[in-house]
Amino acid sequence: MVNCKICSKAVNKSQDPHIIVGGDDEIVHTACFKCEGCKEDIPVDKWIDKDNKYYCMPCFTNNVAPKCTACSKPLDGEFLKLGSESYHKDCFICSECQHGITGKFFKLEGKPCCESCWEAKSSKCFICKQKVLDKKIVAAHNIVFHPDCFKCKVCALEIGEGQFVPKGDNVYHKDCYAKETGETPSS
Repeated sequence: MVNCKICSKAVNKSQDPHIIVGGDDEIVHTACFKCEGCKEDIPVDKWIDKDNKYYCMPCFTNNVAPKCTACSKPLDGEFLKLGSESYHKDCFICSECQHGITGKFFKLEGKPCCESCWEAKSSKCFICKQKVLDKKIVAAHNIVFHPDCFKCKVCALEIGEGQFVPKGDNVYHKDCYAKETGETPSS
């Protein structure tokens, strides 16, 4: 004798109508086999088990199945999973040129971006002139820096959140700039 996985009452396999939902010991009375979503009887040939809860196909598709990040429609068949985001293959497009992305991609303002659009849009560091590819950038006065490059030319200390003076290809603390040049920087 085995117990029903839903009501925990005994199931007599030779007499009680039942459904096998897993191994031999995973049995449910037919009367107990209701959709977790709509509470209706579930067709025995069209159901899905999600976290030990049973769903009819429409309830699973509409309420439980993961959704595409781009179109919000349920994901079925092949799809791309990127961290916490999932996409239909046809929905994984560049946010700039709207073409499908099949190779290397980047995130631009939180959205997928193909490599060629990224190259055209990404910023270059004010100091080293290399592309700033990571998220740890410092932007001030609409100027972008790698964190390691955002250092005063005179004292070589990080600028931090204090005021600074961009001049030529360098940045300075305001006080260091004044000492170095004899000029008082404008605010």
